[in-house]
Amino acid sequence: MRKDFSSFYQVAFSHLLVPRLFDDQYQGIVPIEGEGEDPFFLLPSAASWIRSFFFLQKERHLTILPNSSFESGRMTGIVAAQIGEIDMEWSNSSLRRVLLHCNSSDPITIALPKGFDSFRMRSRLNERGERKEAGEPFPLQKGKKILLDRFQKSKRHS
Repeated sequence: MRKDFSSFYQVAFSHLLVPRLFDDQYQGIVPIEGEGEDPFFLLPSAASWIRSFFFLQKERHLTILPNSSFESGRMTGIVAAQIGEIDMEWSNSSLRRVLLHCNSSDPITIALPKGFDSFRMRSRLNERGERKEAGEPFPLQKGKKILLDRFQKSKRHS
C-alpha cells in the first residue's frame, strides 16, 4: 500500500501535493499526456484514495481503519454522507476513540480493524455506556454525539 501511494505521489504531485499532469521525473508509471490541461482534477481522487486508508462508507455501513498501516494518528472532520461527521484516533496500531456527530437517527453498523470485535458506546462521558459487537446495527440520535471507545479484541484473536 505504501509503495502504491509513494508511486502515485511521485508521478501525480510535486512538492507539497501540488498536482501535475506531466511526469517530469519520467517515472514511467502513467502515459505522457495531459500537458496544458488543469491538473487540479487530481485532488479529489487523491483525497478520496487517501481517505480510504482510514475510513470507508457503503451506505449506512462504516469501516474504520480498514487496512491502515499507519501505527498512530488522528483524523477529524470526516464527513459520512447521511450519517454525520466522525473524529477518530488510534495509537500502537489500535483504535482508541471514535466520536460520531450524528445528523441522522437511522441505525448504522461499524466494522473494526482486523481482530477487534466489540466496543463501548456512550453518549455522555460520565455514563458507563454499553458494549456493542462490531457489525451489529445501533441507532443514532440526530443532533447528539456518540463516543465509541474500549475497543476489544476477541479471545480467538488474542
